Amino acid sequence: GLAHLSTVERRVSSITTRLMVERTKRGSAVGVRLAAALYRYGLSRGVETDYIDCNAHLVPFFAHLGYRPLKLIEHPEYGRVTLMRLALGDAVHLRRMESPLLAERESFIPGFVPSGLTAGG
Repeated sequence: GLAHLSTVERRVSSITTRLMVERTKRGSAVGVRLAAALYRYGLSRGVETDYIDCNAHLVPFFAHLGYRPLKLIEHPEYGRVTLMRLALGDAVHLRRMESPLLAERESFIPGFVPSGLTAGG
């Protein structure tokens, strides 16, 4: 969880869990499109930092998106996973990683809620 964060940090942080793509769609653009939709939604909700845990083989994918590895942790269902952190507003890092999320950051319009997502939940 976010127990290690201050109360203020918790208000502007999110946790992404179980971000999965159907086996037949893995390696396609679906994962990036899904991550981009979540990123836009986070921006629209004022999220500054997102945390995700992932298996070792997915670390390069999330690193390319802009996530930074923090530490290895024990997940109750998946065993040893890497906890990663994304600073949504860090355009310098997104540019350095050639992240596909950078275009979302640069085109973000405050107050705009992406199609298909609700601001209430």
